[in-house]
Amino acid sequence: MVMYEVNAKANNIIKMVPSMNLDEAYKRKATGIAYFFRGFAMLWIAPYYGDNGPNGGIPIILDTTEPADMDIPRPASVLQNYDQIIRDLREAGERLPYFSELAPEEYGLPHKAAAWAFAARAALYAAQFDAKYYDTVIEMCDKVMSMSGADKRDLFDDGTNNTFANLWRKEQNFGCEYIFSLLGNASDGPKFHGMSFQNGGWNLYNHWGYFQPTLSLWEAFEEGDIRRDATILYPGQTIKFMGREILFGSSTYGISSDTGMTFRKFLSPWEEADCVGKDVNPNGDNASNTLGMCLMRYADVLLMKAEALIWTKGEGDAEAKQLLNRIRKRARLEENSTATKAELEEPASLRAGLRVH
Repeated sequence: MVMYEVNAKANNIIKMVPSMNLDEAYKRKATGIAYFFRGFAMLWIAPYYGDNGPNGGIPIILDTTEPADMDIPRPASVLQNYDQIIRDLREAGERLPYFSELAPEEYGLPHKAAAWAFAARAALYAAQFDAKYYDTVIEMCDKVMSMSGADKRDLFDDGTNNTFANLWRKEQNFGCEYIFSLLGNASDGPKFHGMSFQNGGWNLYNHWGYFQPTLSLWEAFEEGDIRRDATILYPGQTIKFMGREILFGSSTYGISSDTGMTFRKFLSPWEEADCVGKDVNPNGDNASNTLGMCLMRYADVLLMKAEALIWTKGEGDAEAKQLLNRIRKRARLEENSTATKAELEEPASLRAGLRVH
Protein backbone atom coordinates (compact mmCIF):
# COMPACT_ATOMS: atom_id res chain seq x y z
CA MET A 1 0.00 0.00 0.00
CA VAL A 2 1.35 3.40 -1.06
CA MET A 3 0.75 5.07 2.29
CA TYR A 4 2.82 2.45 4.10
CA GLU A 5 5.60 3.16 1.60
CA VAL A 6 5.35 6.83 2.59
CA ASN A 7 5.41 5.72 6.23
CA ALA A 8 8.58 3.67 5.63
CA LYS A 9 10.38 6.53 3.90
CA ALA A 10 9.42 8.89 6.73
CA ASN A 11 10.72 6.39 9.28
CA ASN A 12 14.06 6.20 7.47
CA ILE A 13 14.44 9.98 7.55
CA ILE A 14 13.46 10.22 11.21
CA LYS A 15 15.91 7.46 12.10
CA MET A 16 18.89 8.32 9.90
CA VAL A 17 18.99 12.10 9.36
CA PRO A 18 19.69 13.20 12.97
CA SER A 19 23.08 11.47 12.94
CA MET A 20 24.13 12.85 9.56
CA ASN A 21 26.76 15.56 9.19
CA LEU A 22 24.31 18.22 8.06
CA ASP A 23 23.27 21.68 9.13
CA GLU A 24 21.08 21.42 12.25
CA ALA A 25 18.38 23.67 10.82
CA TYR A 26 18.25 21.53 7.69
CA LYS A 27 17.96 18.34 9.74
CA ARG A 28 15.18 19.83 11.84
CA LYS A 29 13.23 20.80 8.74
CA ALA A 30 13.81 17.44 7.05
CA THR A 31 12.65 15.46 10.06
CA GLY A 32 9.68 17.83 10.43
CA ILE A 33 8.62 16.96 6.89
CA ALA A 34 9.04 13.27 7.72
CA TYR A 35 6.91 13.49 10.87
CA PHE A 36 4.27 15.36 8.86
CA PHE A 37 4.06 12.76 6.12
CA ARG A 38 4.11 9.84 8.55
CA GLY A 39 1.10 11.34 10.30
CA PHE A 40 -0.51 12.31 7.00
CA ALA A 41 -0.11 8.81 5.55
CA MET A 42 -1.75 7.16 8.55
CA LEU A 43 -4.52 9.76 8.63
CA TRP A 44 -5.26 8.95 5.00
CA ILE A 45 -6.02 5.28 5.68
CA ALA A 46 -6.98 4.98 9.37
CA PRO A 47 -10.60 6.18 8.87
CA TYR A 48 -11.14 3.60 6.12
CA TYR A 49 -9.60 0.53 7.70
CA GLY A 50 -9.82 1.14 11.44
CA ASP A 51 -12.57 1.50 14.01
CA ASN A 52 -13.20 1.31 17.72
CA GLY A 53 -14.96 -2.03 17.37
CA PRO A 54 -14.29 -5.43 15.83
CA ASN A 55 -11.60 -4.33 13.36
CA GLY A 56 -9.53 -2.28 15.77
CA GLY A 57 -6.79 -0.03 14.44
CA ILE A 58 -4.28 -0.40 11.64
CA PRO A 59 -0.64 -1.47 12.11
CA ILE A 60 1.57 1.21 13.65
CA ILE A 61 5.09 1.03 12.22
CA LEU A 62 7.52 3.60 13.65
CA ASP A 63 11.21 4.35 13.21
CA THR A 64 11.77 2.42 16.45
CA THR A 65 9.86 -0.68 15.31
CA GLU A 66 12.11 -3.70 14.87
CA PRO A 67 11.55 -5.92 11.80
CA ALA A 68 10.61 -8.85 14.04
CA ASP A 69 7.83 -6.77 15.59
CA MET A 70 6.17 -5.69 12.34
CA ASP A 71 3.94 -8.74 12.04
CA ILE A 72 2.02 -8.17 15.24
CA PRO A 73 -1.72 -7.96 15.98
CA ARG A 74 -3.51 -4.77 15.04
CA PRO A 75 -4.09 -2.19 17.79
CA ALA A 76 -7.28 -2.82 19.75
CA SER A 77 -8.71 0.54 18.67
CA VAL A 78 -8.14 3.05 15.90
CA LEU A 79 -7.82 5.61 18.69
CA GLN A 80 -4.27 4.35 19.13
CA ASN A 81 -3.64 5.33 15.52
CA TYR A 82 -5.15 8.77 16.01
CA ASP A 83 -3.03 9.29 19.12
CA GLN A 84 0.10 8.48 17.12
CA ILE A 85 -1.01 10.69 14.22
CA ILE A 86 -1.60 13.62 16.56
CA ARG A 87 1.80 13.08 18.21
CA ASP A 88 3.52 13.04 14.83
CA LEU A 89 1.74 16.15 13.62
CA ARG A 90 2.46 17.99 16.87
CA GLU A 91 6.14 17.13 16.43
CA ALA A 92 5.99 18.26 12.82
CA GLY A 93 4.47 21.56 13.93
CA GLU A 94 7.40 22.10 16.29
CA ARG A 95 10.01 21.42 13.62
CA LEU A 96 8.52 22.85 10.44
CA PRO A 97 8.81 26.50 9.35
CA TYR A 98 5.88 28.83 8.90
CA PHE A 99 4.60 29.08 5.34
CA SER A 100 6.00 32.63 5.12
CA GLU A 101 9.46 31.20 5.79
CA LEU A 102 9.39 28.93 2.73
CA ALA A 103 11.13 30.04 -0.44
CA PRO A 104 8.84 30.12 -3.51
CA GLU A 105 10.53 27.00 -4.89
CA GLU A 106 9.54 25.22 -1.65
CA TYR A 107 5.83 26.02 -1.94
CA GLY A 108 3.89 22.81 -1.58
CA LEU A 109 6.02 21.48 1.26
CA PRO A 110 4.32 21.13 4.66
CA HIS A 111 4.56 23.94 7.19
CA LYS A 112 3.34 24.61 10.71
CA ALA A 113 -0.26 25.49 9.85
CA ALA A 114 -0.63 22.35 7.74
CA ALA A 115 0.61 20.16 10.60
CA TRP A 116 -1.76 21.78 13.09
CA ALA A 117 -4.77 21.62 10.76
CA PHE A 118 -4.31 17.93 10.00
CA ALA A 119 -3.83 17.25 13.71
CA ALA A 120 -7.24 18.88 14.21
CA ARG A 121 -8.73 16.63 11.55
CA ALA A 122 -7.26 13.53 13.20
CA ALA A 123 -8.69 14.62 16.54
CA LEU A 124 -12.09 15.26 14.97
CA TYR A 125 -12.14 11.74 13.56
CA ALA A 126 -11.16 10.40 16.98
CA ALA A 127 -13.90 12.42 18.69
CA GLN A 128 -16.60 10.21 17.18
CA PHE A 129 -15.35 7.52 19.59
CA ASP A 130 -14.26 9.69 22.53
CA ALA A 131 -15.48 13.27 23.02
CA LYS A 132 -12.30 14.30 24.86
CA TYR A 133 -10.63 14.77 21.47
CA TYR A 134 -12.81 17.79 20.74
CA ASP A 135 -10.51 19.75 23.06
CA THR A 136 -7.59 18.89 20.79
CA VAL A 137 -9.58 19.98 17.74
CA ILE A 138 -10.14 23.38 19.31
CA GLU A 139 -6.51 23.67 20.42
CA MET A 140 -5.12 22.89 16.98
CA CYS A 141 -7.61 25.10 15.14
CA ASP A 142 -6.77 27.97 17.47
CA LYS A 143 -3.10 27.62 16.55
CA VAL A 144 -3.96 28.16 12.90
CA MET A 145 -6.49 30.90 13.55
CA SER A 146 -4.18 32.89 15.82
CA MET A 147 -1.42 33.27 13.23
CA SER A 148 -0.73 36.85 12.19
CA GLY A 149 1.23 38.92 9.72
CA ALA A 150 2.28 37.14 6.53
CA ASP A 151 0.97 33.84 7.91
CA LYS A 152 -2.54 35.01 8.77
CA ARG A 153 -5.08 32.78 7.03
CA ASP A 154 -8.51 33.95 5.90
CA LEU A 155 -11.41 33.04 3.63
CA PHE A 156 -10.79 34.17 0.07
CA ASP A 157 -13.39 36.75 -0.96
CA ASP A 158 -12.92 39.06 -3.94
CA GLY A 159 -16.21 40.85 -3.27
CA THR A 160 -18.00 39.41 -6.30
CA ASN A 161 -20.64 36.73 -6.69
CA ASN A 162 -18.00 34.68 -8.51
CA THR A 163 -15.75 34.57 -5.47
CA PHE A 164 -16.19 30.85 -4.80
CA ALA A 165 -15.55 29.99 -8.45
CA ASN A 166 -12.49 32.24 -8.46
CA LEU A 167 -11.10 30.42 -5.42
CA TRP A 168 -10.51 27.38 -7.64
CA ARG A 169 -8.01 29.00 -9.98
CA LYS A 170 -4.25 28.51 -10.03
CA GLU A 171 -3.77 32.12 -8.91
CA GLN A 172 -5.17 31.04 -5.52
CA ASN A 173 -2.98 27.94 -5.20
CA PHE A 174 -1.10 29.71 -2.40
CA GLY A 175 -3.59 32.44 -1.55
CA CYS A 176 -4.89 33.49 1.86
CA GLU A 177 -7.06 30.38 2.25
CA TYR A 178 -4.36 27.86 1.32
CA ILE A 179 -3.10 25.45 3.95
CA PHE A 180 -2.07 22.31 2.06
CA SER A 181 -2.46 20.96 -1.47
CA LEU A 182 -0.99 18.37 -3.78
CA LEU A 183 0.54 20.22 -6.71
CA GLY A 184 0.84 19.36 -10.37
CA ASN A 185 1.63 20.85 -13.75
CA ALA A 186 1.21 20.08 -17.44
CA SER A 187 3.70 17.21 -17.16
CA ASP A 188 2.58 15.24 -14.11
CA GLY A 189 0.76 15.43 -10.81
CA PRO A 190 -2.70 14.74 -9.37
CA LYS A 191 -5.26 13.67 -11.94
CA PHE A 192 -8.44 14.07 -9.90
CA HIS A 193 -9.57 17.27 -11.61
CA GLY A 194 -9.65 15.40 -14.89
CA MET A 195 -11.87 12.71 -13.41
CA SER A 196 -14.78 14.94 -12.46
CA PHE A 197 -15.96 16.50 -15.72
CA GLN A 198 -17.93 15.38 -18.78
CA ASN A 199 -16.67 11.96 -19.90
CA GLY A 200 -14.64 12.40 -23.09
CA GLY A 201 -14.90 16.19 -23.04
CA TRP A 202 -16.78 16.27 -26.37
CA ASN A 203 -13.64 14.91 -28.04
CA LEU A 204 -11.78 18.09 -27.10
CA TYR A 205 -10.00 16.56 -24.10
CA ASN A 206 -10.19 13.13 -22.52
CA HIS A 207 -11.91 13.88 -19.23
CA TRP A 208 -12.88 10.69 -17.46
CA GLY A 209 -16.30 11.40 -15.95
CA TYR A 210 -15.70 9.13 -12.95
CA PHE A 211 -17.35 11.44 -10.40
CA GLN A 212 -20.63 13.22 -11.08
CA PRO A 213 -22.98 15.31 -8.92
CA THR A 214 -26.24 13.82 -7.71
CA LEU A 215 -29.67 15.28 -7.12
CA SER A 216 -29.13 15.00 -3.37
CA LEU A 217 -26.02 17.19 -3.64
CA TRP A 218 -27.93 19.72 -5.71
CA GLU A 219 -30.72 19.81 -3.14
CA ALA A 220 -28.25 20.26 -0.26
CA PHE A 221 -27.54 23.82 -1.40
CA GLU A 222 -29.76 26.58 -0.06
CA GLU A 223 -31.45 28.81 -2.61
CA GLY A 224 -29.09 31.67 -3.46
CA ASP A 225 -25.93 29.80 -2.47
CA ILE A 226 -23.33 30.87 -5.05
CA ARG A 227 -21.35 27.70 -4.43
CA ARG A 228 -23.92 25.59 -6.27
CA ASP A 229 -23.41 27.17 -9.70
CA ALA A 230 -19.65 27.32 -9.10
CA THR A 231 -19.63 23.58 -8.40
CA ILE A 232 -22.26 21.96 -10.63
CA LEU A 233 -22.76 22.37 -14.38
CA TYR A 234 -26.34 21.65 -15.38
CA PRO A 235 -28.34 21.86 -18.64
CA GLY A 236 -28.66 25.38 -20.02
CA GLN A 237 -25.51 26.70 -18.37
CA THR A 238 -22.61 27.98 -20.44
CA ILE A 239 -18.99 27.21 -19.66
CA LYS A 240 -15.69 28.09 -21.32
CA PHE A 241 -13.82 24.93 -22.27
CA MET A 242 -10.75 24.61 -24.50
CA GLY A 243 -11.37 28.10 -25.86
CA ARG A 244 -15.01 27.41 -26.74
CA GLU A 245 -18.25 28.61 -25.24
CA ILE A 246 -20.09 25.40 -24.39
CA LEU A 247 -23.86 25.36 -23.89
CA PHE A 248 -24.23 22.29 -21.70
CA GLY A 249 -26.93 19.96 -22.92
CA SER A 250 -27.25 21.48 -26.39
CA SER A 251 -27.40 19.41 -29.57
CA THR A 252 -23.69 20.07 -30.12
CA TYR A 253 -22.52 19.52 -26.56
CA GLY A 254 -24.57 16.69 -25.10
CA ILE A 255 -24.51 15.16 -21.63
CA SER A 256 -22.80 11.86 -20.81
CA SER A 257 -23.47 11.86 -17.06
CA ASP A 258 -26.18 9.54 -15.76
CA THR A 259 -27.33 12.32 -13.43
CA GLY A 260 -27.63 14.93 -16.18
CA MET A 261 -25.06 17.14 -14.45
CA THR A 262 -21.30 17.34 -14.18
CA PHE A 263 -18.77 19.10 -11.95
CA ARG A 264 -17.35 22.41 -13.17
CA LYS A 265 -15.53 23.40 -9.99
CA PHE A 266 -12.03 22.34 -11.02
CA LEU A 267 -12.26 23.18 -14.73
CA SER A 268 -10.32 26.47 -14.81
CA PRO A 269 -7.09 24.92 -16.20
CA TRP A 270 -9.03 23.78 -19.30
CA GLU A 271 -10.61 27.14 -20.16
CA GLU A 272 -8.22 28.54 -22.75
CA ALA A 273 -7.65 27.32 -26.30
CA ASP A 274 -3.90 27.07 -25.68
CA CYS A 275 -4.16 25.29 -22.30
CA VAL A 276 -2.75 21.96 -23.51
CA GLY A 277 0.93 21.77 -22.66
CA LYS A 278 0.68 24.99 -20.65
CA ASP A 279 -1.91 24.30 -17.96
CA VAL A 280 -2.98 20.73 -18.67
CA ASN A 281 -1.21 17.55 -19.70
CA PRO A 282 -1.24 16.83 -23.45
CA ASN A 283 -1.96 13.22 -22.52
CA GLY A 284 -5.62 12.95 -21.56
CA ASP A 285 -4.88 9.62 -19.89
CA ASN A 286 -2.85 11.59 -17.35
CA ALA A 287 -4.92 14.81 -16.94
CA SER A 288 -2.44 16.50 -14.59
CA ASN A 289 -2.82 20.27 -14.46
CA THR A 290 -1.75 23.48 -12.73
CA LEU A 291 -4.62 23.77 -10.24
CA GLY A 292 -3.57 22.54 -6.81
CA MET A 293 -5.55 19.61 -5.43
CA CYS A 294 -6.59 21.19 -2.16
CA LEU A 295 -6.59 18.88 0.86
CA MET A 296 -6.85 21.52 3.59
CA ARG A 297 -7.85 25.17 3.57
CA TYR A 298 -8.92 27.76 6.08
CA ALA A 299 -12.63 27.02 5.64
CA ASP A 300 -11.93 23.48 6.90
CA VAL A 301 -10.38 24.91 10.05
CA LEU A 302 -13.39 27.14 10.75
CA LEU A 303 -15.80 24.25 10.29
CA MET A 304 -13.77 21.86 12.43
CA LYS A 305 -13.65 24.31 15.31
CA ALA A 306 -17.36 25.11 14.97
CA GLU A 307 -18.21 21.42 15.13
CA ALA A 308 -16.04 20.90 18.20
CA LEU A 309 -17.59 23.91 19.94
CA ILE A 310 -21.13 22.69 19.29
CA TRP A 311 -20.34 19.26 20.71
CA THR A 312 -18.52 20.60 23.77
CA LYS A 313 -20.33 23.83 24.61
CA GLY A 314 -23.76 23.02 23.27
CA GLU A 315 -25.95 24.01 20.37
CA GLY A 316 -26.28 27.72 19.77
CA ASP A 317 -22.74 28.48 20.94
CA ALA A 318 -21.99 32.09 20.03
CA GLU A 319 -18.50 31.47 18.65
CA ALA A 320 -19.69 28.52 16.58
CA LYS A 321 -22.40 30.75 15.09
CA GLN A 322 -19.80 33.36 14.20
CA LEU A 323 -17.57 30.79 12.50
CA LEU A 324 -20.41 29.26 10.51
CA ASN A 325 -21.68 32.69 9.51
CA ARG A 326 -18.30 33.47 7.99
CA ILE A 327 -18.80 30.49 5.70
CA ARG A 328 -22.36 31.58 4.94
CA LYS A 329 -21.29 35.15 4.18
CA ARG A 330 -18.81 33.99 1.57
CA ALA A 331 -21.55 31.81 0.05
CA ARG A 332 -23.70 34.99 -0.15
CA LEU A 333 -26.25 33.52 2.24
CA GLU A 334 -27.96 35.22 5.15
CA GLU A 335 -25.77 35.15 8.25
CA ASN A 336 -28.34 33.36 10.38
CA SER A 337 -26.54 30.24 11.61
CA THR A 338 -28.18 28.48 14.55
CA ALA A 339 -25.05 26.41 15.29
CA THR A 340 -26.96 23.18 15.81
CA LYS A 341 -25.91 19.60 15.17
CA ALA A 342 -28.56 19.40 12.47
CA GLU A 343 -27.02 22.41 10.75
CA LEU A 344 -23.64 20.69 10.80
CA GLU A 345 -25.08 17.85 8.74
CA GLU A 346 -25.68 20.21 5.81
CA PRO A 347 -22.06 21.42 5.49
CA ALA A 348 -21.00 17.80 5.91
CA SER A 349 -23.04 16.73 2.89
CA LEU A 350 -21.63 19.62 0.89
CA ARG A 351 -18.10 18.81 2.00
CA ALA A 352 -18.62 15.31 0.63
CA GLY A 353 -19.42 16.91 -2.74
CA LEU A 354 -15.86 17.85 -3.69
CA ARG A 355 -15.23 19.95 -0.56
CA VAL A 356 -17.96 22.51 -1.15
CA HIS A 357 -17.68 24.97 1.73
